[in-house]
Amino acid sequence: MSGIGPVLEARRAPTLVPQELGAQQRRRPLRGGALILAAIGVGVAVRAIHALSASFPLNDGALFYQMVRDLQAAHYHLPAFTTYNHEHIPYAYSPFGFYLVALLNEVTGVALTDLFRWVPLAFTSLTLVACLMLGRVLLASRTAVVVAVVAFGLLPRSFLWLLMGGGVTRAPGFLFAILALYELTLLYGRRERWRIPLASLYAALTVVSHLGTAPFLAFSAVLFMLAFAPNRFGLVVSAAVAGGTVVLTAPWWGTVVAMHGWGPFLAANQTGGSIFHGLTWDHVLRTLGWAGLGTGEPLLAVGGMLGVLGALACVATGSWLLPVWWLLIVALDARAGSTYATLPIALLAGIGVSDVVLPILRRARTGHGRHVAHARQPHGPTDVLPFPAPLRRMRLQVAVLAVFGVFGFISALITLPGLPGGLPDIAALSREERWAMRWVARATPAHSRVLVVAGRPWEIDKTSEWMPVLGERVSVATVQGTEWLPNHAFGRRQAAFNAVQGCGNWVSACLDDWSRATGIDFNLVFIPKSPAGQCCRMLLYDLRRDPEFALMYDGPGAVVFRRRAQVASR
Repeated sequence: MSGIGPVLEARRAPTLVPQELGAQQRRRPLRGGALILAAIGVGVAVRAIHALSASFPLNDGALFYQMVRDLQAAHYHLPAFTTYNHEHIPYAYSPFGFYLVALLNEVTGVALTDLFRWVPLAFTSLTLVACLMLGRVLLASRTAVVVAVVAFGLLPRSFLWLLMGGGVTRAPGFLFAILALYELTLLYGRRERWRIPLASLYAALTVVSHLGTAPFLAFSAVLFMLAFAPNRFGLVVSAAVAGGTVVLTAPWWGTVVAMHGWGPFLAANQTGGSIFHGLTWDHVLRTLGWAGLGTGEPLLAVGGMLGVLGALACVATGSWLLPVWWLLIVALDARAGSTYATLPIALLAGIGVSDVVLPILRRARTGHGRHVAHARQPHGPTDVLPFPAPLRRMRLQVAVLAVFGVFGFISALITLPGLPGGLPDIAALSREERWAMRWVARATPAHSRVLVVAGRPWEIDKTSEWMPVLGERVSVATVQGTEWLPNHAFGRRQAAFNAVQGCGNWVSACLDDWSRATGIDFNLVFIPKSPAGQCCRMLLYDLRRDPEFALMYDGPGAVVFRRRAQVASR
């Protein structure tokens, strides 16, 4: 049976849930419920282990942390600007997560740093339930649904950026986008117009949670319409949902436009990328190759390969929706596409197991379709499985799937530095690094301008992002937040950041050259001491010998130098 055949026949069927799945659930409700709970539990466990491994938000979130404090200081009126890094950044970011965290902090008294761990964990765990809901209407068997939920729970990219501190916006955005697609699928397939308000609500919540997720929802909705309702009805209800979304989000975007015009939204568009806008196929292929088919699996992309098997099975049976969806996400969203693509990949992995892997294992178990000749003994052929009797009595399918599951679970927890996929980036600032930043706040003049050199890409440079909050000083090379500034500020700051990080492997004169070239002044240099290892050893060595720099702090968490002279800003 094709993995998504029943859905494509939804106009003839009374329900989008396959009859086979419904019958199985009626016969074995407890077993089915237990399997589903176990599938969700596996994904929640992986997420919880990462979230609870630190007492501070994972990786990023400092910009959003400050925006929550700004919102509280403004008594929940949307501020015009955020005070983060004294950059005069418009307060144009989708505010749902900020209001939620601020209210939870005020009502419960739980510290903001704890909420920046718990809220992302809660929402990214709920995405497993949303994946289950969508899988039940898109997949043809309970086996495929359960495997899809397990795969979604174990694919690192399904939670990597959602579990970080910045997940207070990203995780709700992804959750509401999946729920909106679920409602749209039923709306298109069953023609139940009463789902229009629900679909509009979830789409609106997506927009006000994470604006960057809105394009994913938009082009996915168009694809689903073409798959399930390529007719006048589909166009009419799609227009109704789009109109409802615009109306429901108007209080937010209308306030921002009234204060700043459309400039911040137009500027924010410069952080994205697709094969149609400033991105080459070479970059796409290198990104996918580094991230394991886009899944982020660090050792072997088992989930991604199962997804490929499922895609081949769909193509062979003419079920094009999920494979095209996967390709469309990769093509249209280069920045966060690997996160969103885990949804079709997981669903395809479910099909790959139910329609490809399990049938092959059943054939092997019964002795049919052998591809390797066995030597014959005098009394007949050898056993198909030359293992001890207790192992021969095990169901081969269960054993193989258990190996896949255990491997995936362990793989999703590996955070060793140097491995591809991004899991090593799920780390929080150490206690010592936070202490060093607070020392900067206590021991340096308030007007100090700090240059952080950590030797990491800006997206995962947690030191640069948290310096303005914990160090309470301007971090002159920090990129976060500049995407909302005009005149291509984001591109210039990104280029300046990349250039100065290269100074970590050079002499101290590199910093002066960078300051003259960019017109950015600084009077402090902050080089973190990370638990993963000391960076910038060449620069540290030369700074200690350069009379233009004076050592101020060399202790837990960092080394800090004071610059004696400054280059005039242009």
